Amino acid sequence: MERALAIKPCRSYTSPVILAGAVLGPMPIADIQAGHVRRWRKHLLDAEVSAVTLAKAYRLLNTIMTTAADDVAIRRNPCRIKGGEASPEQSGQC
Repeated sequence: MERALAIKPCRSYTSPVILAGAVLGPMPIADIQAGHVRRWRKHLLDAEVSAVTLAKAYRLLNTIMTTAADDVAIRRNPCRIKGGEASPEQSGQC
């Protein structure tokens, strides 16, 4: 028997995608620098985005940038924030 995908998981997948583009906007991937990533993350922190959502958005951006670096589209992944990928759900603090 097939089950319909619940609404909540759909939102949890799209929210980090929206957040990743919220501040960076239509900037070419090769132009994104570490300073842009830090400002983007600070903007989300200032907007009081939840720690879990922020960590998911950062992980998504980091994955995209890692792939770009692996494909030699960029020289180095600009996602350099120590602990940027950590969230309360990973440390059991949900």
